[in-house]
Amino acid sequence: MTKQAKEPFKQFETGALRDRPPGKGMYAAISPVAIDRLAKRLEYGHIKYGDCRNWEKGMPVSEFITSSLRHIFQYLDGDNAEDHLAAAFWNLHCAMHMEVKKPEMMDIPARMKIEK
Repeated sequence: MTKQAKEPFKQFETGALRDRPPGKGMYAAISPVAIDRLAKRLEYGHIKYGDCRNWEKGMPVSEFITSSLRHIFQYLDGDNAEDHLAAAFWNLHCAMHMEVKKPEMMDIPARMKIEK
């Protein structure tokens, strides 16, 4: 007996099936340009701090948000001293990582979980 499909499937010409349920992400649509600039920002951090994983040790999320906003405003002001959009993206990436992997680093009052 075959199981009734509950999830959306893609059927290939070969007859093979692949599940495509929502929530898995659309990785193929991520801009390679943005990822390249993000990776170069990581390389810059590795050169500057001597450790490409320094950020994973943990920092308060407010540090990443503050830095991201500073870079956005520098970009808006026309500063071309560095890739400010990549720097902002990098810091937002780090903030998202801390939210999930190091929630104890969350220090944004409106985002802090209240324990009862």
